[in-house]
Amino acid sequence: MAHYSHRPNHQKKIRQKQTRRRKRRSEKITMARQLELNPVTHLTIGTVGQPGNRTFYLQGSRGSQSISLIIEKQQAAMLAESFESFLEE
Repeated sequence: MAHYSHRPNHQKKIRQKQTRRRKRRSEKITMARQLELNPVTHLTIGTVGQPGNRTFYLQGSRGSQSISLIIEKQQAAMLAESFESFLEE
């Protein structure tokens, strides 16, 4: 039974590592330029990675121009709901 007592601590360390990784990633982001995709011809929300360690993306394109943005899981869910509502209209 002692084996299970270490599991919560292990999960906590994983969450802390993920938080540090996200913080480092966000510190590297700088807005160097703007990319105009108006009108956008393609939008995609996707993920890379295994559940619990996924990175969420919003990708947009128009012709040969494209952009990929890293977004939060909650943002991806809200965008998906908005897309569904828009398509129902």
